[in-house]
Amino acid sequence: MSENSATGIERFSHRRLLLTVKEAAEVLGLSPRMVYEFANRKMFPEGVVIRLGKSMYLSRPRLEIWLGAREKEEKERQELRVRTAGVVWPRY
Repeated sequence: MSENSATGIERFSHRRLLLTVKEAAEVLGLSPRMVYEFANRKMFPEGVVIRLGKSMYLSRPRLEIWLGAREKEEKERQELRVRTAGVVWPRY
């Protein structure tokens, strides 16, 4: 896979431990403005957003862990939907 065809976290895996807001936005598929908004509203888990002076960075390892956990949760929700499809739940 060439450098240009890599997407998401893989594209930055050989680089720094801190991502700029622009890099994080590319990884997340968001605009940089939305990344700032998420950070200011504390929507990222603790330790993902790192502020150094007036600059903001995101911890690549913590972002990877968070994204992995979200993917796992979504997969579990989908499996639950499949297992319970067609089940008639009693009404009380």
